Amino acid sequence: MGAWVGELEKCWRTATSSGPHRSILVNLVAVAFIDSQGRELLTRMHQQGARLVPSGCLMKAIVEEIEAAVSTEKPL
Repeated sequence: MGAWVGELEKCWRTATSSGPHRSILVNLVAVAFIDSQGRELLTRMHQQGARLVPSGCLMKAIVEEIEAAVSTEKPL
């Protein structure tokens, strides 16, 4: 949340801009809360192929919602 969303986005941009497509895993094990900005960023990351790995009931539910929303989107 907050400034950490910007920091994660910087890391994400760096990881995705360096070379060929790599499989990226986002470990959410130590995450206890995700605000709307964080959720939006995780959604974009998942749309671009990142695998979100949650821990705990709340994070698992949030990741399931993100995955369900992404899988039902219509292609442009």
